[in-house]
Amino acid sequence: MKETFLYLVGALLAFAAILTVLSLVSRFNSAKRKLGEKYEVVQVRVSKENELGPIVAESIFATLHGIQKKFTFWERLQGYSSDHVSFEIASIERSIKFYVAFPEKLRNLVEGQIYA
Repeated sequence: MKETFLYLVGALLAFAAILTVLSLVSRFNSAKRKLGEKYEVVQVRVSKENELGPIVAESIFATLHGIQKKFTFWERLQGYSSDHVSFEIASIERSIKFYVAFPEKLRNLVEGQIYA
């Protein structure tokens, strides 16, 4: 009984160690890939007369959500991940400014959505 318990604990510890190593390898490969990508940050200027409302922003977010990709376990292990687009709001010198950060390869898509 005691030996069975020890084998079970050993197997669980080995499994946890394997998962930890796989997670670390995946994170390392992902970080290496991200360092090789070039990102751009653009400022979005919205006129004060803009009366389109939040529906426009919702449309932009819905379209950009389409860049999400599904990856297999082995692709994730190699460091592949979906591209990220970041929308930022900043208060600079008592004025609100909007920024968008995205990978260089998505420039046409992001700019097209913002202009539309």
